[in-house]
Amino acid sequence: MASQQDLVMQQHQQLHNQHEQHPAAPAGFFLFVVVMVIVLQLVVQLWKKYHRHSYVMTSFFLMWLFPAIYCIFIGGLTHFSRMMIVWLVYSLFTVYLGYISLRRALAPNTPKKVYVWFFSVYKISHFSVLFGTVMLVLQILFGFHTLIIKYLLMDSDFGRFIFPSAEIWIFYGLYFGVLVRDCGEICSTAISASLEADRNKFYVSPSQLHHVCGICNQELKNDTNLDFEGGGSAADFESSSDQPFTRRITGDAAQESKRKTIQETKVLSCQHKFHEFCLYGWLILGKKDSCPICKEVVNTKQEDLLQVSLSEIIIGN
Repeated sequence: MASQQDLVMQQHQQLHNQHEQHPAAPAGFFLFVVVMVIVLQLVVQLWKKYHRHSYVMTSFFLMWLFPAIYCIFIGGLTHFSRMMIVWLVYSLFTVYLGYISLRRALAPNTPKKVYVWFFSVYKISHFSVLFGTVMLVLQILFGFHTLIIKYLLMDSDFGRFIFPSAEIWIFYGLYFGVLVRDCGEICSTAISASLEADRNKFYVSPSQLHHVCGICNQELKNDTNLDFEGGGSAADFESSSDQPFTRRITGDAAQESKRKTIQETKVLSCQHKFHEFCLYGWLILGKKDSCPICKEVVNTKQEDLLQVSLSEIIIGN
């Protein structure tokens, strides 16, 4: 018995001696780490300040591609199949919308498609965070997720796949909530540049802007008799070929039929009018704080434009 105790003590002493032989990290190493952290923070801030576009694009692509890179090369596709399916579906839709946003001639419904998709994903992300937070509290108090998996989903792998834990719900909501705003900002910037080029090409009178949305160039609610520069109604305008202004973005006469919308009309302090969804996409998803037409700064709180909750603002920012 004594010999066995001596053997254990001898092995412990050998391990202790091995650890003592490892050289201690010099004090200069910790100073180097601190300096590097400070310098990197300074470099990132300067990069963001003086080359914002390249900073935004680099951070956006790194954040977008990180899940795929991690799942393929580190985590394994079998362990993160749910994440890859959701990521692929989102990426396919986003790439398509990015393609139609970057085209030289925008279709009349492109801004609406872009903003409806991104705004829907944004709302789903918001719901995912709230649902995950509530489920996390219930899991801590009552073991909610464990009970659902065990009794309702029969403790199956498919049940765990379709009903993940609270932490995964929160992660999905935060990740896609931030990513969708970066995608929305890039697409809204491209759409804004195309609209500005279109307005420079065709003369737009104040009376025309009064009856059409300043983002998608489609007529606003209840605007059935549009007052164009040449006089007459919208039907007269459509039948005329020598008018100096094309109300639709593409300038295609086949797409010049009147379109009604059930969206509410939002008016900024500069008196420019927009569809509700178009303006929400521009301000919330595009991270813009100015009018798309005249670039006047918009105070969303003072003008009571955006009725969003505090949690949505926190997730978005």
